[in-house]
Amino acid sequence: MMNKKNTAKKIILTLALVVSALFITAISSCYIPNPLYGTWSDSNGDQYITILEDGTFTARITNSDLTSTDYTGEWTTVDNILILSIKGSVNYQRNVVWSLNGAILYLDWTSEDNTQKSVTLYHTAR
Repeated sequence: MMNKKNTAKKIILTLALVVSALFITAISSCYIPNPLYGTWSDSNGDQYITILEDGTFTARITNSDLTSTDYTGEWTTVDNILILSIKGSVNYQRNVVWSLNGAILYLDWTSEDNTQKSVTLYHTAR
């Protein structure tokens, strides 16, 4: 009789451990989307950046002379640095400091003429 109780306890303990392990695995593998995903644009719609889950982006930023430059390429982040690998006639990398406040994205952008520019964009689409 005592042997059956011990066996039942072992089975229950083993099942509890398996269920716990499955629960922990499920919780730890939950997908959390990057808060930068989506389209961000200024209040006029003149400037925007679209950041996609596949690691690509497109952007249009207004320069200090009020002309716009279009960008495409790949992106990644390290802490609060958005690393843009820009593709075009000349490929280059631009590091952009970013911060988020709710649905507002702040970028410290370096324009084509190498001037620093603060860009404020609003989340418009996922």
